[in-house]
Amino acid sequence: MSEPQWSDERELGSELVAALIEEQFPSLAPVKATFLDEGWDSEAFEVAGTWLFRFPKRAGSERALAVERALLPRLAPRLPVPIPAFAFIGHPSARFPFHFVGYHKLEGTSMLSVAARRIAVERIAPVLGAFLSELHAFPIAEARLAGVADDDGSRSLARMREAAQPHLSFARRVASDALVNQCTRVLSDEAVVHTPSPLTRCLCHNDLTEEHILLGSGGDTVTGIVDWGDLAIGDPTIDFAGLFHWLGEPLLRAVLPHYRGATDPALIPRARCLAACLGLMNIAYGVDTGRAEYTAAGCRALENVAASAREKPPLPA
Repeated sequence: MSEPQWSDERELGSELVAALIEEQFPSLAPVKATFLDEGWDSEAFEVAGTWLFRFPKRAGSERALAVERALLPRLAPRLPVPIPAFAFIGHPSARFPFHFVGYHKLEGTSMLSVAARRIAVERIAPVLGAFLSELHAFPIAEARLAGVADDDGSRSLARMREAAQPHLSFARRVASDALVNQCTRVLSDEAVVHTPSPLTRCLCHNDLTEEHILLGSGGDTVTGIVDWGDLAIGDPTIDFAGLFHWLGEPLLRAVLPHYRGATDPALIPRARCLAACLGLMNIAYGVDTGRAEYTAAGCRALENVAASAREKPPLPA
Protein backbone atom coordinates (compact mmCIF):
# COMPACT_ATOMS: atom_id res chain seq x y z
CA MET A 1 0.00 0.00 0.00
CA SER A 2 1.41 3.41 -0.96
CA GLU A 3 1.95 6.10 1.65
CA PRO A 4 -0.51 9.01 1.78
CA GLN A 5 0.66 12.17 0.03
CA TRP A 6 -0.52 15.76 0.18
CA SER A 7 -0.31 16.47 -3.54
CA ASP A 8 -0.80 19.61 -5.58
CA GLU A 9 -4.18 18.23 -6.63
CA ARG A 10 -5.33 18.46 -2.99
CA GLU A 11 -4.48 22.07 -2.29
CA LEU A 12 -4.11 22.87 1.39
CA GLY A 13 -4.85 26.59 1.31
CA SER A 14 -5.38 29.17 4.02
CA GLU A 15 -9.08 28.44 4.53
CA LEU A 16 -8.57 24.75 5.16
CA VAL A 17 -5.60 25.46 7.44
CA ALA A 18 -7.71 27.90 9.46
CA ALA A 19 -10.50 25.33 9.77
CA LEU A 20 -8.09 22.57 10.85
CA ILE A 21 -6.52 24.78 13.51
CA GLU A 22 -9.82 26.09 14.83
CA GLU A 23 -11.23 22.58 15.05
CA GLN A 24 -8.32 21.18 17.04
CA PHE A 25 -7.24 24.31 18.93
CA PRO A 26 -10.38 26.36 19.71
CA SER A 27 -8.40 28.67 22.00
CA LEU A 28 -6.94 30.25 18.86
CA ALA A 29 -10.34 30.94 17.24
CA PRO A 30 -11.16 32.84 15.18
CA VAL A 31 -8.20 31.79 13.06
CA LYS A 32 -6.88 33.70 10.07
CA ALA A 33 -4.08 31.73 8.42
CA THR A 34 -1.65 33.37 6.00
CA PHE A 35 0.57 31.31 3.70
CA LEU A 36 4.25 31.99 4.40
CA ASP A 37 6.41 29.54 2.51
CA GLU A 38 6.69 26.11 1.00
CA GLY A 39 9.59 23.69 0.81
CA TRP A 40 10.12 20.17 -0.41
CA ASP A 41 8.69 18.66 2.78
CA SER A 42 6.11 21.06 4.21
CA GLU A 43 4.03 24.21 3.93
CA ALA A 44 4.12 26.97 6.53
CA PHE A 45 1.31 29.32 7.58
CA GLU A 46 1.26 32.24 10.00
CA VAL A 47 -1.60 32.63 12.50
CA ALA A 48 -2.40 35.84 14.39
CA GLY A 49 1.04 37.23 13.59
CA THR A 50 2.39 35.09 16.43
CA TRP A 51 2.23 31.40 15.56
CA LEU A 52 3.78 29.44 12.72
CA PHE A 53 2.11 26.16 11.72
CA ARG A 54 3.88 23.55 9.58
CA PHE A 55 2.00 20.95 7.56
CA PRO A 56 3.99 18.00 6.13
CA LYS A 57 3.39 16.97 2.53
CA ARG A 58 4.00 13.24 2.80
CA ALA A 59 4.34 10.41 5.27
CA GLY A 60 8.14 10.58 5.26
CA SER A 61 7.98 14.26 6.18
CA GLU A 62 5.56 13.45 8.99
CA ARG A 63 8.01 10.89 10.38
CA ALA A 64 10.81 13.47 10.27
CA LEU A 65 8.55 15.90 12.09
CA ALA A 66 7.98 13.29 14.81
CA VAL A 67 11.75 13.13 15.31
CA GLU A 68 11.86 16.91 15.67
CA ARG A 69 9.07 16.76 18.24
CA ALA A 70 11.03 14.21 20.27
CA LEU A 71 14.49 15.77 20.01
CA LEU A 72 14.15 19.56 19.92
CA PRO A 73 12.89 19.94 23.52
CA ARG A 74 15.97 18.01 24.70
CA LEU A 75 18.31 19.96 22.44
CA ALA A 76 17.00 23.51 22.98
CA PRO A 77 18.38 24.09 26.52
CA ARG A 78 21.91 23.34 25.28
CA LEU A 79 21.92 25.77 22.38
CA PRO A 80 22.88 29.46 22.43
CA VAL A 81 20.20 30.40 19.88
CA PRO A 82 16.43 29.77 19.83
CA ILE A 83 14.93 26.87 17.91
CA PRO A 84 11.25 25.96 17.42
CA ALA A 85 9.37 24.91 20.56
CA PHE A 86 6.21 23.11 19.48
CA ALA A 87 3.19 24.33 21.46
CA PHE A 88 0.48 22.74 19.31
CA ILE A 89 0.45 19.19 17.92
CA GLY A 90 -2.29 18.63 15.36
CA HIS A 91 -3.61 15.15 14.66
CA PRO A 92 -4.62 13.48 11.39
CA SER A 93 -8.24 13.86 10.33
CA ALA A 94 -10.50 13.20 7.38
CA ARG A 95 -9.44 16.52 5.87
CA PHE A 96 -5.69 16.25 6.42
CA PRO A 97 -3.88 12.90 6.78
CA PHE A 98 -0.83 13.88 8.90
CA HIS A 99 0.21 15.28 12.24
CA PHE A 100 1.10 18.97 12.05
CA VAL A 101 2.68 21.43 14.49
CA GLY A 102 2.48 25.01 15.64
CA TYR A 103 5.07 27.04 17.46
CA HIS A 104 5.73 30.61 18.50
CA LYS A 105 7.19 32.33 15.46
CA LEU A 106 10.87 33.11 16.01
CA GLU A 107 12.10 36.64 15.53
CA GLY A 108 14.35 37.53 12.64
CA THR A 109 14.55 37.14 8.89
CA SER A 110 15.66 34.17 6.82
CA MET A 111 18.92 34.91 5.07
CA LEU A 112 17.80 33.42 1.76
CA SER A 113 17.23 36.80 0.10
CA VAL A 114 19.42 39.10 2.21
CA ALA A 115 22.52 40.64 0.64
CA ALA A 116 25.82 39.48 2.11
CA ARG A 117 26.99 43.07 2.62
CA ARG A 118 24.29 43.55 5.27
CA ILE A 119 25.63 40.73 7.46
CA ALA A 120 28.19 41.35 10.22
CA VAL A 121 30.24 38.17 9.93
CA GLU A 122 32.48 39.05 12.84
CA ARG A 123 29.44 39.37 15.14
CA ILE A 124 27.59 36.21 14.15
CA ALA A 125 30.62 33.90 13.82
CA PRO A 126 31.13 33.37 17.60
CA VAL A 127 27.46 32.49 18.03
CA LEU A 128 27.47 30.06 15.11
CA GLY A 129 30.67 28.48 16.42
CA ALA A 130 29.09 28.01 19.85
CA PHE A 131 25.90 26.69 18.26
CA LEU A 132 27.73 24.04 16.22
CA SER A 133 29.88 23.11 19.23
CA GLU A 134 26.82 22.29 21.32
CA LEU A 135 24.90 20.63 18.49
CA HIS A 136 27.78 18.34 17.53
CA ALA A 137 28.45 17.48 21.19
CA PHE A 138 24.88 16.31 21.84
CA PRO A 139 24.94 12.67 23.02
CA ILE A 140 24.44 10.37 20.05
CA ALA A 141 22.70 7.73 22.16
CA GLU A 142 20.12 10.31 23.25
CA ALA A 143 19.62 11.44 19.66
CA ARG A 144 19.00 7.85 18.55
CA LEU A 145 16.45 7.38 21.35
CA ALA A 146 14.58 10.35 19.89
CA GLY A 147 14.54 8.63 16.50
CA VAL A 148 17.40 10.39 14.74
CA ALA A 149 18.78 8.06 12.08
CA ASP A 150 22.37 7.51 11.02
CA ASP A 151 23.10 9.08 7.66
CA ASP A 152 23.17 6.31 5.09
CA GLY A 153 26.03 7.96 3.22
CA SER A 154 23.80 10.10 1.03
CA ARG A 155 25.62 13.19 2.31
CA SER A 156 29.08 11.79 1.60
CA LEU A 157 31.05 13.75 -0.97
CA ALA A 158 31.00 10.99 -3.56
CA ARG A 159 27.23 10.48 -3.25
CA MET A 160 26.52 14.22 -3.17
CA ARG A 161 28.64 14.77 -6.28
CA GLU A 162 26.83 11.96 -8.07
CA ALA A 163 23.48 13.53 -7.19
CA ALA A 164 24.54 17.07 -8.06
CA GLN A 165 26.37 16.63 -11.37
CA PRO A 166 23.20 16.23 -13.49
CA HIS A 167 22.23 19.70 -12.29
CA LEU A 168 25.17 21.31 -14.08
CA SER A 169 22.86 21.75 -17.06
CA PHE A 170 20.54 23.93 -14.96
CA ALA A 171 23.54 25.97 -13.75
CA ARG A 172 24.64 26.67 -17.31
CA ARG A 173 21.27 28.34 -17.94
CA VAL A 174 21.71 30.92 -15.20
CA ALA A 175 25.45 31.24 -14.46
CA SER A 176 28.49 32.11 -16.53
CA ASP A 177 30.54 29.40 -18.21
CA ALA A 178 33.57 30.47 -16.17
CA LEU A 179 31.69 30.00 -12.91
CA VAL A 180 30.27 26.61 -13.87
CA ASN A 181 33.66 25.46 -15.15
CA GLN A 182 35.32 26.42 -11.85
CA CYS A 183 32.62 24.51 -9.98
CA THR A 184 33.25 21.52 -12.23
CA ARG A 185 36.96 21.63 -11.41
CA VAL A 186 36.18 21.62 -7.69
CA LEU A 187 33.90 18.61 -8.13
CA SER A 188 36.62 16.88 -10.14
CA ASP A 189 39.15 16.90 -7.29
CA GLU A 190 39.22 13.14 -6.75
CA ALA A 191 41.58 13.37 -3.77
CA VAL A 192 39.02 15.47 -1.89
CA VAL A 193 35.96 13.57 -3.08
CA HIS A 194 37.22 10.08 -2.28
CA THR A 195 39.18 10.71 0.93
CA PRO A 196 36.92 9.78 3.87
CA SER A 197 36.38 12.41 6.53
CA PRO A 198 38.37 11.64 9.69
CA LEU A 199 35.88 13.51 11.89
CA THR A 200 33.76 11.62 14.40
CA ARG A 201 30.12 11.24 13.43
CA CYS A 202 27.77 13.42 15.46
CA LEU A 203 24.31 14.97 15.52
CA CYS A 204 23.99 17.31 12.52
CA HIS A 205 21.35 19.79 11.46
CA ASN A 206 22.13 18.48 7.97
CA ASP A 207 20.63 21.41 6.07
CA LEU A 208 22.23 24.49 7.62
CA THR A 209 22.00 26.78 4.61
CA GLU A 210 20.92 30.41 4.69
CA GLU A 211 17.16 29.87 4.46
CA HIS A 212 17.24 28.14 7.85
CA ILE A 213 19.28 30.80 9.67
CA LEU A 214 17.41 33.81 11.09
CA LEU A 215 19.15 37.11 11.81
CA GLY A 216 17.95 40.33 13.40
CA SER A 217 17.35 43.43 11.31
CA GLY A 218 20.89 44.70 11.89
CA GLY A 219 22.42 41.54 10.43
CA ASP A 220 24.54 41.07 13.55
CA THR A 221 22.39 38.83 15.78
CA VAL A 222 21.46 35.18 15.22
CA THR A 223 17.83 34.99 16.35
CA GLY A 224 17.00 31.40 15.43
CA ILE A 225 17.78 28.20 13.56
CA VAL A 226 14.76 26.55 11.93
CA ASP A 227 13.73 23.56 9.79
CA TRP A 228 15.25 20.56 11.54
CA GLY A 229 13.59 17.97 9.33
CA ASP A 230 16.88 16.59 7.97
CA LEU A 231 18.43 15.81 11.37
CA ALA A 232 20.93 12.98 11.12
CA ILE A 233 23.94 11.43 12.79
CA GLY A 234 26.73 11.94 10.31
CA ASP A 235 29.85 13.83 9.25
CA PRO A 236 29.83 17.35 10.78
CA THR A 237 31.34 18.72 7.56
CA ILE A 238 27.84 18.95 6.12
CA ASP A 239 26.92 21.69 8.60
CA PHE A 240 30.08 23.65 7.79
CA ALA A 241 29.25 23.23 4.10
CA GLY A 242 25.90 24.91 4.73
CA LEU A 243 27.69 27.96 6.15
CA PHE A 244 30.12 27.89 3.21
CA HIS A 245 27.15 27.80 0.83
CA TRP A 246 25.80 30.95 2.47
CA LEU A 247 28.82 33.27 2.86
CA GLY A 248 31.76 31.28 1.63
CA GLU A 249 35.14 30.55 3.12
CA PRO A 250 35.36 33.86 5.04
CA LEU A 251 32.42 32.86 7.26
CA LEU A 252 33.82 29.37 7.79
CA ARG A 253 37.22 30.73 8.80
CA ALA A 254 35.55 33.18 11.18
CA VAL A 255 33.48 30.41 12.79
CA LEU A 256 36.20 27.78 13.25
CA PRO A 257 38.13 29.54 16.06
CA HIS A 258 34.91 29.47 18.11
CA TYR A 259 34.19 25.79 17.42
CA ARG A 260 35.12 23.39 20.21
CA GLY A 261 34.81 20.19 18.22
CA ALA A 262 37.49 18.44 16.20
CA THR A 263 38.56 19.75 12.78
CA ASP A 264 41.19 18.68 10.27
CA PRO A 265 43.26 20.30 7.47
CA ALA A 266 40.92 19.03 4.75
CA LEU A 267 37.75 20.43 6.32
CA ILE A 268 37.65 23.53 4.12
CA PRO A 269 38.24 21.63 0.82
CA ARG A 270 35.53 19.12 1.77
CA ALA A 271 33.12 21.89 2.78
CA ARG A 272 33.91 23.73 -0.47
CA CYS A 273 33.06 20.67 -2.55
CA LEU A 274 29.87 19.94 -0.60
CA ALA A 275 28.85 23.60 -0.95
CA ALA A 276 29.23 23.28 -4.72
CA CYS A 277 26.88 20.30 -4.65
CA LEU A 278 24.35 22.16 -2.49
CA GLY A 279 24.57 25.18 -4.78
CA LEU A 280 23.83 23.09 -7.88
CA MET A 281 20.87 21.49 -6.11
CA ASN A 282 19.51 24.91 -5.12
CA ILE A 283 19.80 26.15 -8.69
CA ALA A 284 17.97 23.11 -10.03
CA TYR A 285 15.22 23.48 -7.42
CA GLY A 286 14.87 27.18 -8.17
CA VAL A 287 14.73 26.71 -11.93
CA ASP A 288 12.35 23.76 -11.68
CA THR A 289 9.91 25.52 -9.34
CA GLY A 290 10.30 29.06 -10.64
CA ARG A 291 11.62 30.27 -7.28
CA ALA A 292 14.24 32.85 -8.18
CA GLU A 293 15.47 33.23 -4.61
CA TYR A 294 16.76 29.64 -4.61
CA THR A 295 18.36 30.06 -8.02
CA ALA A 296 20.10 33.20 -6.78
CA ALA A 297 21.25 31.45 -3.59
CA GLY A 298 22.70 28.60 -5.63
CA CYS A 299 24.56 31.01 -7.90
CA ARG A 300 25.96 32.83 -4.86
CA ALA A 301 27.16 29.49 -3.52
CA LEU A 302 28.99 28.76 -6.77
CA GLU A 303 30.59 32.21 -6.58
CA ASN A 304 31.72 31.42 -3.03
CA VAL A 305 33.15 28.10 -4.20
CA ALA A 306 34.99 29.71 -7.12
CA ALA A 307 36.48 32.45 -4.93
CA SER A 308 37.68 29.89 -2.39
CA ALA A 309 39.13 27.57 -5.03
CA ARG A 310 41.18 30.42 -6.51
CA GLU A 311 42.71 31.24 -3.13
CA LYS A 312 43.19 27.81 -1.52
CA PRO A 313 44.83 29.09 1.69
CA PRO A 314 45.70 26.59 4.43
CA LEU A 315 43.40 25.87 7.37
CA PRO A 316 44.34 28.09 10.35
CA ALA A 317 46.10 26.29 13.20
